[in-house]
Amino acid sequence: MGTYPSLSQILMEGYPPEWVPFLIITGVLSVALMVLDVWMVIQHKSFSTSHPIQFISTVGVLQVFPLFAVMHFVGMLVPLSHDVTLYLCEGYEALTFLFFLRLVLTFLGGKKATKKALKGKETHLNVVPCCCFFCLPTVKFTRKYFIFCEFLIVLFAFYSIVIGFADLVITLDSSEGALGGVSTTFGIVYHIVLLVLLIFSIYGLSGIYHSAEDLLHHRGIVRKFLVYKIFTVGPNSSML
Repeated sequence: MGTYPSLSQILMEGYPPEWVPFLIITGVLSVALMVLDVWMVIQHKSFSTSHPIQFISTVGVLQVFPLFAVMHFVGMLVPLSHDVTLYLCEGYEALTFLFFLRLVLTFLGGKKATKKALKGKETHLNVVPCCCFFCLPTVKFTRKYFIFCEFLIVLFAFYSIVIGFADLVITLDSSEGALGGVSTTFGIVYHIVLLVLLIFSIYGLSGIYHSAEDLLHHRGIVRKFLVYKIFTVGPNSSML
């Protein structure tokens, strides 16, 4: 039987002592985000009975902020857990796309009501991340366009969770001395495809949201969507 690493070997392994202040700052920010998250959930609790789907979707989106903070803190504290914490972050981020889509559809009265309300509406194709392509035409919102945008979001979620789990298993196996070359190749391909699907998913969510933006303005979701886009694009731009 092999020997197990001691706690001192597990915690902060490979990090110089001068990194300790950054770990403390990350820990404090993580606690602050968790406290803020609890406060936000309490603020939305009044909808838990009257609008349960809206409440669950909103809370689901809100959890991505403290989750990212805590997982990065754990990844710094226990470097051996980096692959697992990264998978949890990527997987839950993909789920928040589904939560946000569900929130938009709920505000509009459901999927059927959304298609009916947006049918024939002028829709701009140059939404994020294609906002710089001003030459893209304006088209009418159709059922096919809605299905296409929804498919991009669901595909990203499926890939991040299912294929991401396979990447995690292969990575953990390679750390034991097996599948080393396979892990490197699979990991590179996986993250390239993940970045592409993330861009497509942002486009799909932006396409549906911006088509219904005027109908959602009084719902207070506009500011939430802006913050969510900044959060989504920011951390993932490092993959470029």
